[in-house]
Amino acid sequence: MKLNEQIYSYFSVKKESDDDFFISLPPLQEVKEIGKGLQNVNYELLFEGNLKYILRFNTWKGEDVYGEVVSIRDEFEILKALESYCIAPKVFYCDTTRKALPFDFLIEEYLYNDGEKTIEDFENSVKVVKKIHSLTLDDKARKLFKRSPDAPHKINRYKRWQEIILNESGDPLALLLETNKEVYFKYVNEHASLLEGDTPLHCDLFPENFLHYNNSWFLIDWQTPGLGNKYWDIAFLLWNFSYQFSLGRELTNEEEKKIISAYFEDEGDQKVALQEIKKLLPILYIDLFQFLLYKSVVFKREKLPLWLRDFLQKRLEVAKDLILKEKTVSYWFLQMKR
Repeated sequence: MKLNEQIYSYFSVKKESDDDFFISLPPLQEVKEIGKGLQNVNYELLFEGNLKYILRFNTWKGEDVYGEVVSIRDEFEILKALESYCIAPKVFYCDTTRKALPFDFLIEEYLYNDGEKTIEDFENSVKVVKKIHSLTLDDKARKLFKRSPDAPHKINRYKRWQEIILNESGDPLALLLETNKEVYFKYVNEHASLLEGDTPLHCDLFPENFLHYNNSWFLIDWQTPGLGNKYWDIAFLLWNFSYQFSLGRELTNEEEKKIISAYFEDEGDQKVALQEIKKLLPILYIDLFQFLLYKSVVFKREKLPLWLRDFLQKRLEVAKDLILKEKTVSYWFLQMKR
């Protein structure tokens, strides 16, 4: 049975349950896939009366780019903790039993996206990131935000992933990462303070994770939030790869200035901050290069449905074709040596 057919069946059965959320739902009319990521598949659910929700599957239990195992239950609890801040969708239900559907999933609010892009409104889209960084979370909520990888964590993960890559991958770039591992270790240690902090972070600020709805900006995909240095999130906003991968082009100098000025009001602060933030870009890139090689190996090991395996491999290939080249890898190691 196809996944969308399983979803129809699931809601038919749950409608007869004693769960208040399902009892209140009108008949399900349409199930439409609206996007896949490396960690998830998302469906738009249309109920009678034009009522909509998003069903979000966590399709596998592998590590993310930070070396953390993704959990849909954690994402559900995080969204619950953020409900009062109006920066993320509301969430209504989570199921990790896999009894009726093949993957862990949650059901969240459908936020209509009017199509406005972050690049068209950096002044306000960056403000939602700044709002996240200013959150005062209680102890329970803070425990849901994993500590963002510091220098020792990154170095240990680099070593662990390299061992796996070298043993199972024939990609010549694996040797380039191995040859330059001490360059990475030294650079990460020298800039350790930029990886430390206690600020709530989103940690996955790709353009498609911003939604503009009802004159406000929201962020979706809360699978990898953390506590760390706010510069890490801002570096993500300046990371050309995210715009190349999502929009097919790089960030312009003018757009870079808009991001910094939207976050830092004082011009003096802008100049100092930009210098520090750009020191994180080599780490972002080298982490990405290794992540792509590591995932290429791991996906071959995973016992995944054929359709999911094919999608994940194709998704990786798009990123690898875009960025994973000897010249590019060597360039970012060179930036670390300077």
